[in-house]
Amino acid sequence: MMRISRFLPLCLLTAALVAAPALALTLGESAEGALTEDDPIGARDTREDTLSLAVEAGQLVVIDLFSEDFDAYLRVTLPGGAVVANDDSQGTDSRVVFIPAESGEATIAVSSLLPHESGTYTLETSSVEIQSLAMDEPLTTTCSMDRRGTALLTVTEGEGVMLTLESEAEAAFLMIMGPDGQRAQGVSHSGGNVSVVYLPGESGPAPINFAAGSMRGQGAVECTVTASPLEVDETLAYEGEPLEMSGELDEGEGPEVIALTGPPRQRLQIDLMSSVFDAFLQVAGAGQSLENDDGGYATNSRLTLWMPPRGEVVLLASAFGGMGEGDWTLQVTDPGPLMAPPFTLTDTEGQRVSLADSDGEVRIVDFWATWCPPCIAEIPHFNEIAEEYAGRVTLLGISTDDSEEDLAEFLEEEEMGYTILRDNRVVSRIYGALLDSGQMEGIPTTFVIDQTGEVAAIHEGYTEKSVFIREIEALLAETP
Repeated sequence: MMRISRFLPLCLLTAALVAAPALALTLGESAEGALTEDDPIGARDTREDTLSLAVEAGQLVVIDLFSEDFDAYLRVTLPGGAVVANDDSQGTDSRVVFIPAESGEATIAVSSLLPHESGTYTLETSSVEIQSLAMDEPLTTTCSMDRRGTALLTVTEGEGVMLTLESEAEAAFLMIMGPDGQRAQGVSHSGGNVSVVYLPGESGPAPINFAAGSMRGQGAVECTVTASPLEVDETLAYEGEPLEMSGELDEGEGPEVIALTGPPRQRLQIDLMSSVFDAFLQVAGAGQSLENDDGGYATNSRLTLWMPPRGEVVLLASAFGGMGEGDWTLQVTDPGPLMAPPFTLTDTEGQRVSLADSDGEVRIVDFWATWCPPCIAEIPHFNEIAEEYAGRVTLLGISTDDSEEDLAEFLEEEEMGYTILRDNRVVSRIYGALLDSGQMEGIPTTFVIDQTGEVAAIHEGYTEKSVFIREIEALLAETP
């Protein structure tokens, strides 16, 4: 997700354009280089160096990019065209971790986060054996906040996993990147223990990144990572009436894990409330990783979600940053249908286009901009969806660019097989009010709207094509 002023950390992308590689590496080699004014301008409108790396199908590859002169941005195009990218996984340095599905040459693009930055950099590729993480078999290794550890866990569709990281450090970080394109992560600022829950939408290998150490990023510590079958503390079944439960959170303990079942595509509002600690609510299994700190009122948390096709999600109730203890209350209510506000905007040909023009079809309304790399990375997905579902799905890309000239120049170079509209600053505010935060804090932000005009899903940040396909197929299957 691109905020208006800066990137969110760890943008995972799956399509982009890159220049021809200039230097070939084998796994385990490093390279020293520099971004200068003579380097070509890449797809992100920043100076770019390109290299290649020979990779083999099924191997775990780790690439690190370090620079003391600029905020490093790393993008890698895998054999077959998939792309992974990263901005700030380690301070202003970058790391990508991936498992190629095909053997061949991966293309590495080294650039800066912002245009016009320059300076020297170091690129490192890791040739270490994969650390396999098996269920209920702890993995103990050394990690730090500067250099994160990596392991590989094989997950099974529908079988929930609880991941825990334990250490004696001041802070900890843990993230799993699933084969379904979703990720779950947790951060602790009050100790070296952290937990996350992941509900796999697909079976396959899932890389895990973890770190622990000083808040200043110095020093290495011993870390133990454990993957266990998900154990649920409580199960709630939503059957049309509001639900409420209470509990008590103890200092230093993991989150309360609550399984919530309900009708597929049922829209629900989840409130976690406490008068004694800053409530933190997370949801796993809702098509993407959701979390909220202060979306309710005061120090309470609120999330609105649509139940996935399998009709089950997992809620994690805890204190923000792992700091706090005391009583809490969880409420589950139906906020009612969320109807997409009508709008009419001008397309790039000067024609007026209304949302109502495509009534009876599934609609994807995407707020984006030409200066936003995650937005650009989604364009190939939308092009493919527009072609594959022609006549059944309408895609509307609403550009939030300030300059019409910038948009026109971009469209001269980029193929976009769907309708592009210009935001009038009113439509984006109205649609931003539909979000839990009450405003559109960043782009891309994408709304999936069903044939009757009801919002069926909202995605804040880059979203995999497979997520949109699952949602589209579910909506089309309900068509009489």
